[in-house]
Amino acid sequence: MEVVARLESRPDLFASVDTTRLTARIPIVMFVSRASGIECDLCVENRLAQRNTSLLRAYASADPRVRMLAYVLKRFVKQRRMNCAAEGTLSSYGYLLLLIHFLQRQNPPVLPVLQALPPNWPNEPREKLPSVLCRGPSDELDPNSADGHSVGELLLGFFRYYGLQFDATRDVVSVRRPDAGTITKDEKRHTSQWRFTTRLSIEDPFEVGYDVAHVLKGSRDKYIRQQFVRAYVLLMDGAIRHQTKTEGVSVEEDTQPGQDAEADDNSLERIMSIVNEQVLEVPFLQAPPHPLSPVPMPMPQPHDSF
Repeated sequence: MEVVARLESRPDLFASVDTTRLTARIPIVMFVSRASGIECDLCVENRLAQRNTSLLRAYASADPRVRMLAYVLKRFVKQRRMNCAAEGTLSSYGYLLLLIHFLQRQNPPVLPVLQALPPNWPNEPREKLPSVLCRGPSDELDPNSADGHSVGELLLGFFRYYGLQFDATRDVVSVRRPDAGTITKDEKRHTSQWRFTTRLSIEDPFEVGYDVAHVLKGSRDKYIRQQFVRAYVLLMDGAIRHQTKTEGVSVEEDTQPGQDAEADDNSLERIMSIVNEQVLEVPFLQAPPHPLSPVPMPMPQPHDSF
C-alpha cells in the first residue's frame, strides 16, 4: 500500500492509478505515465515475472522480426478489446507466448527453443525456485534463423494458425519443448493436474503447472478465434485486390535497378510485400472494434483499398 500511496501522491507524474488487481494471484498496480502516456503495470518482489521478462527479451533479441510482430499483435488485440484478463480475455503475456510458439514451429524455425538445453549443459541449475527450473542463456544456442519469411507472411501465418489450424481442444501451447513439440491436454492432466477444458490453454514456460489462459471464458475464447480468422481474411482480401490492380503493370516498369526480375514478378512475393509494408494501416486495425459477442460474426465485406 505504500507504493500505491506514493503513486497517488504524485498526480503530476502518474494518472489513472488502478488498484483493482491488488488481490489477484500476483498483485499488480496499474497506472499511466503522464510524461509518455504509456500504460504501466507495477509488481513488487515477483521473481518469476523477472524471469519471464528476461525470457521474452531474449526471444525479442533473437530475430528483428519478433519485435515488429509483437508490436502489431499487441496493437491488434488492444483495438479488438481482447487483451484484458479481468474481462475474460488473454493478457499481453499470453499473446506473446502464442507468438513465440508459432515462430518456433516454422520450418525452418524463426526462433529457437531457448529452454531446450544442450547435452553438455551443467547438471545443476544456477537457481531453484518452487515449481521452476531457471538457467542462464546458453552460448550453444544459435538464435539466427534461416527462415526468410517477411513480417507480413508471418503475421498471416499466425492468424491462420490460431484461427483455423491449431486444435485447442487437444493441444496446449508451449514454448519450452525441444523442436517445438506440442503437449496434449491429456498429458498435462496427468503431470500437472490440469482441469480438462476445450478452450485455448497456454503453459507458462517456468511455472509449468500454470495455465496462462485459465482466465479465458468460453465466449471470449470463441471471440478471439473469430477475430484471428477475420484478420486473416481481411489481410488476404486486401493483398489479392492489390495484386489484381497491378497485374497489368509490366515487370520492366515495376522493377528497380538491382532487383531480381523473376522474384519481383512472383505473385506470392508481390502479395506479401504489400502486406509487409502496409500491415499497420489495414482497416481492421483502425475500425471500431466489433462488440464482444459469442454469436458468430458475418464475413467481412470487401474493401476498396488496402
